[in-house]
Amino acid sequence: MGADLGDRCVICGGEKAGIPIKEDIIFRTYRKIIHASRILVGKGELNKRKYRLVVCRDDYPKYKKMRSSYVRKEFTYVALGVVFTVLMLAVSSSKLLALAYGLVLTFFLYLLAQISYMPALYIPEEPRPGSGAAAQPSGVPKRNGRKRRKGPLANGRRK
Repeated sequence: MGADLGDRCVICGGEKAGIPIKEDIIFRTYRKIIHASRILVGKGELNKRKYRLVVCRDDYPKYKKMRSSYVRKEFTYVALGVVFTVLMLAVSSSKLLALAYGLVLTFFLYLLAQISYMPALYIPEEPRPGSGAAAQPSGVPKRNGRKRRKGPLANGRRK
């Protein structure tokens, strides 16, 4: 199976078919910053061909390592920021100022983690068995989520 026109691997840069990446807010922000900087420099618009970014099959193991490293760094840096914020709150006489400094420090540590950003992959969810209209057989009527009452006054009638 050949690559679709416009599929480009984020790891190797080659035009190959693969799993598309999820365009989250961080990825869109990176694209806007790069686009603005290229316009300011005068190099024109980036990605005129509208490449779809993917991870090819050959680079998937490398991608998994890079993604897990990014997630680990992000968690560690934010956790360090929270620990420093709590420590500053504990030793400071001005709690509001300590909280402000701690939040700024946590934000900068989060930005530091974004240096190694690796986007997540877009993998569509498959419907789970037992949910949705496909799980209900056509001959069985739906019960509208109401529980059936048991006992002598079931459904408002006495037996």
